[in-house]
Amino acid sequence: MTSDLIFDLLIVMLFISGVSMAAVGWYTRRFVGRVPAAAPFVLLMLCAAAWAFLYILDLLTMSLPLRIFYHNLRFLYLPFISVLELWLVLAYVNRTEWIRRDLAAIVLIIPVLSALLAVTSPFHTFFRYNFSINTAGPVPVLVYSESFFYQIYFLYSFVLLAIAIILLIHETRKRGTLWETSTILLLIALTFPTVLDYFAETTRFPFPGVNPTPALLWIAAILYAIALFRYHFLDIIPIARGRLIEALSKPVLVLDTADRVIDINPAACSLFSLTPAAALGKTIEEIVPDWPDFLSLCREKTTMKKDLVRTRNKEVFHYIGSVEPLLGINGVPEGHLVFLQDITDLKRAQEALREKTEELDQYFSTSLDLFCIADSQGYFRRLNPEWEKTLGYSLGDLEGRRFLDFVHPDDVPATLDAISTLSAQKEVLNFTNRYRHRDGSYRWIEWRSFPKGDRIFAAARDITKRRLAEQQLADHTRFLSTLIDTLPLPLFYKDAGGKYLGCNRPFEEYLGIGRSALIGKTVYDIAPKELADVYFAADLELLKNNGFQTYEAQVRYADGSLHDVIYYKACYLDHRGATGGIIGAFLDITERKRMESALRESEEKYRTIIEEMQDLFYRTDISGKITMLSPSAFTISGYTRDELIGQDVARVYADPHDREKLLTILKEKGSVDSFALDLKVRDGSIRHVTTSSHFYRDADGNVLGVEGVIHDITEQRRAEEALRIANKKLHLMSSITRHDIRNQLMALMAFIELSKDSIDKPEELIGFLKKNQKIAETITRQITFTKDYEDLGLNAPLWQDVNASIDAAVALLPMRNIRVDKEVTGLEVFADPLAEKVFYNLIDNSLRYGGEKMTTIRVTSRVEGPLLVLVYEDDGGGIPEWDKKVIFDKGVGKNTGLGLYLSREILAITGIGIIENGVPGEGARFEMVVPKDGYRFIS
Repeated sequence: MTSDLIFDLLIVMLFISGVSMAAVGWYTRRFVGRVPAAAPFVLLMLCAAAWAFLYILDLLTMSLPLRIFYHNLRFLYLPFISVLELWLVLAYVNRTEWIRRDLAAIVLIIPVLSALLAVTSPFHTFFRYNFSINTAGPVPVLVYSESFFYQIYFLYSFVLLAIAIILLIHETRKRGTLWETSTILLLIALTFPTVLDYFAETTRFPFPGVNPTPALLWIAAILYAIALFRYHFLDIIPIARGRLIEALSKPVLVLDTADRVIDINPAACSLFSLTPAAALGKTIEEIVPDWPDFLSLCREKTTMKKDLVRTRNKEVFHYIGSVEPLLGINGVPEGHLVFLQDITDLKRAQEALREKTEELDQYFSTSLDLFCIADSQGYFRRLNPEWEKTLGYSLGDLEGRRFLDFVHPDDVPATLDAISTLSAQKEVLNFTNRYRHRDGSYRWIEWRSFPKGDRIFAAARDITKRRLAEQQLADHTRFLSTLIDTLPLPLFYKDAGGKYLGCNRPFEEYLGIGRSALIGKTVYDIAPKELADVYFAADLELLKNNGFQTYEAQVRYADGSLHDVIYYKACYLDHRGATGGIIGAFLDITERKRMESALRESEEKYRTIIEEMQDLFYRTDISGKITMLSPSAFTISGYTRDELIGQDVARVYADPHDREKLLTILKEKGSVDSFALDLKVRDGSIRHVTTSSHFYRDADGNVLGVEGVIHDITEQRRAEEALRIANKKLHLMSSITRHDIRNQLMALMAFIELSKDSIDKPEELIGFLKKNQKIAETITRQITFTKDYEDLGLNAPLWQDVNASIDAAVALLPMRNIRVDKEVTGLEVFADPLAEKVFYNLIDNSLRYGGEKMTTIRVTSRVEGPLLVLVYEDDGGGIPEWDKKVIFDKGVGKNTGLGLYLSREILAITGIGIIENGVPGEGARFEMVVPKDGYRFIS
């Protein structure tokens, strides 16, 4: 073969390779953006085409500079061909986790350096250098020397190509898949030029200096074309399988026409408890012989979906199974795809939803409130039966009707505004309007409405009675205002701070000050200081003791004259039951005092006896009406004599049966001495008294009624209770002092005696002295305990903020890094002032014995019926089971053994119980049960 023929044949083959590669790349551009492997494949084809075309230019020129230029220009893309082939294979076999920017940056370091060094090779010897043209062979070729870095580049490129080929070889092991042939074709197409190029670089071909690889790329192009057009290389590639089958959480199987498994995803392997290798090639009946419904589905030749049930280990599972035929290019079935979707949780959720719906329907039907579901167009959609009782219509008459048809005409505009607000998806709270009853009357309805889409969910309540009560209250308020103004007595009312809030007309006239000018002023603004001091002191006393107050004073009238008056005052309560202020009136007694002055001398003796006595003298008639009282009645009952005289005496008995018992004894014996009674006083509290009473008679011996003396023993009772508590404390303190401290002292004396024998033994003596010091410290703690216990019950219980008590305890303790979580904001308990020590003891115990694992202390509360449970817990080591029964006993514990005992005693004063019910190893947990009236929440 002549040199010219060889040269021409080489040029033609290079041209064919370039054109074929460019054509394949141009065709596959349509897959870019849809198939991950398309982009590297297109770039690879274009680089291969460029390689062939530039090789043609290289061979056609005899100019050394131009040949060097074309030679170096090839390296703008040749170093990246191995990277593109690896990218293509990774995308093809779905190893997308390897396709990352950080890895790409590392992989591209050598190719980028190679490209830069090749382009600049005329200026250095780091890549290829010493270029010349060798014309000795059939084809003039460019010869050159190669640097060490070029060898690195060469080996690096073939390592990348080898990785790509190994990945493809591994993929071809998956037999029976739809992409098996296309994978083999891709493997051959990539391996052929790689091996050829390797031998061209490392061995001498028949034509030295000529690389046949770019001239034979048309062979690879044919293989690519077959894979593309015959086997849909970029349509059915492993990426699709990875994304549509492998990544699916639902079990998926691919069966051939003989119902043999040719592919199975991990979810299906997990379901059937086998490996892919064990499943591939087996019939579906061999895999699941005990599931006939599923086998029947797998044998279907058309698209089908059905519900399936499978029982495993006595547990029922529900699935939705579906089968899809897989058609070949000519439409002939090549197998079918089977999907399973586990809907067991959905079935269970549906069952739970059904049960919950039934519960809600039951609640909806039995609630005493009015429940309503309406739409934004104003129609009732669903109502509960309570509507029938409220409006008198049946549910059939109401549901489906416009609710505006039942609204009072005057309330329609406001109702339309509310509907507009709800249509804007905003809730409407505490809206009221009137609805027509079947009898023609109207009912006031209060709403709380919440929109959701075109539906309105509302809870309502019939407040007709409340509205009527409010109207009656308003009428009554107006009536009282008129009545107050028509009363002849000057009347006023002020707040707890002593500022006037209002008065009646006589007050304005007597003092010469208008109501508007009076409001906001104090007694010091309207009266001389000497009189204002009297009023102010009386107000303070009344606010301190509550109840009623009557006293004489003087008032300067508008004309400047001083008048003697009697003040009648009482504290009024606000809506919370707290003292809101004072209401009072005064009676001008100037004239009466002049008359009384004339009678005072004759009445002095009687008044001294009656009015000076601390006990209460009383007299009732035969019907039980009070006819006479001593002034001490106010002190004991809070009522003035004028308020009680003429009233039924049973009014002040806490238990009316006590009066019946008193009368029975009087009828039997004629008199009683120190008969115990409980009286209900004006502020609602109970006073403990004794009475010595007898029947009083007329001259003929007929019983006219009962008279006697009542002695208040309330303070005596309290003193007795305080004495009982004091005795209990003294007994306990005596027990502690006598028993515990005595034991410690005996031990101390024993060690002192032993110390005497160790004078010459310093180490032994020091040991005894340390023990003596420890005993002294124990005695100190016990004495400290007696001091703490001495204060127990000393002061009256009071309302205490739980949050503040915890904070106070925490501030006194070394908390280290222990977090204290409090969920008791606004909670107050009624307890002894030492209640803070309870939290101190609990936290101190946690810090001492919680162990290294403890990180958190948590205090919460919950209401159980009428009681409140206050929970203290930590996440430490907990309390052993054998300690739980004795943990609150005196002397039990590792420190003083008194902390929890003292805590229980402190809480017991106001009826609060405490138990420990934590789980050993998971933390201590104390529950304090507070009685009904022993707690409250404040904002």
